[in-house]
Amino acid sequence: MKNAISFHNPGLIDVRAITTMGVSSKDTDTPIGYFGTGLKYAIAIILRNQGGVTIWRGLEPLHFGTAECRVRNDDFSIVTMNNHELGFTTLLGQNWTLWQAFREFYCNALDEGGALVEGVQPPKEGSTTIVVYGCSELDDLYRQRSTIYLESTPIAKDDRCEIHREPSDWYFYQGVRLDQVNDYCNYTYNFTKTLDLTEDRSVKYSHVPLGYIADLILTCDDAGFIREWLTQKSDPAKGKWAGSKPFENMMNLSWASRPPSATFLDVVSNLRNANEVEFNLSALEVLERSRPEKINPSNTVTLTKVEQVTLEKAIKFLQVLGYDVTIWPIVVVENMSPGVLARAVDDTIIISRRAFMQGGTKMIAATLLEEHIHLKLKLKDYTVNMQNYLFEKIISLGEELVGEPL
Repeated sequence: MKNAISFHNPGLIDVRAITTMGVSSKDTDTPIGYFGTGLKYAIAIILRNQGGVTIWRGLEPLHFGTAECRVRNDDFSIVTMNNHELGFTTLLGQNWTLWQAFREFYCNALDEGGALVEGVQPPKEGSTTIVVYGCSELDDLYRQRSTIYLESTPIAKDDRCEIHREPSDWYFYQGVRLDQVNDYCNYTYNFTKTLDLTEDRSVKYSHVPLGYIADLILTCDDAGFIREWLTQKSDPAKGKWAGSKPFENMMNLSWASRPPSATFLDVVSNLRNANEVEFNLSALEVLERSRPEKINPSNTVTLTKVEQVTLEKAIKFLQVLGYDVTIWPIVVVENMSPGVLARAVDDTIIISRRAFMQGGTKMIAATLLEEHIHLKLKLKDYTVNMQNYLFEKIISLGEELVGEPL
């Protein structure tokens, strides 16, 4: 039969696992599905897309269809099994698409030690066989199953996360496609440690997978891979993501909870010294926290007359706002790492000469203020605390302009 896929596994399915919401009992200790709703969702989605589902319990067929009914002012299609109405309609999982139904059937089979085949597989005693048919996309889903269930070998892994070579903008969980990442990824990330999920199979706490990825990168001992990961660039051939910086370049490695390896720190140190190389700049914060940078006297410069005037104007402006940045020594150096205009090191504000070239007095004032906040308030880049502080100051300045509190 065209547009048909069969999912099969040993053992007979308990009919209550089909008809009762919240029933999920698997033989494996780490099942992919555990809410007790996925199979019902999958059946409803297939029927909603004008497809058909038959579950063979050994040689006993369970045919699924619909019965039309009206509740108050609305019409519904109630799911039926062998012409008996079940307790849900085809609107179950109404935001799901066919690939998610495919995923649920596939995961159920895998959880029970089974597999899938293209076409219709004959039923067999002692086995459960689910035949899904009639949806035009099913053949494509079967051919693209490696984008839904990982079949590749990871190039890096630890006890909670794997990184696979193929690019993807989806997270995977225990080898199964899970959540879409909001950025294009040059790798595929698969989480092997238990994650808290919502019932629609999304990550419940978005910071957790980010922390797992950051920990894997920081603790890795493969210098070549670390450098490769940190220096990923945009690809103009990435369709809707063309020209965008990839996830690997933008991710904040401060999400890590584990200390960095010596290998990671060595790689970042080498990248910092190679001024022509662009890389994930949050790695610098990790490096500086673990190996505080010392001021190199040979890199310091004497300001020109114009640069000196610019610096003095910026300092006076900040003092009017209540920020006396002169409590710290201010040192200007010839250059820093790519994209870095200043750092707070050893209770000293270090500024790159490029800051004077790129934005004049406004740039210098902003740079001095940022490093002053780092030193005075111990607030870090890329943190909610820093963000909250800046927004609070903006509101406070607005209150002063208006002349009354909010």
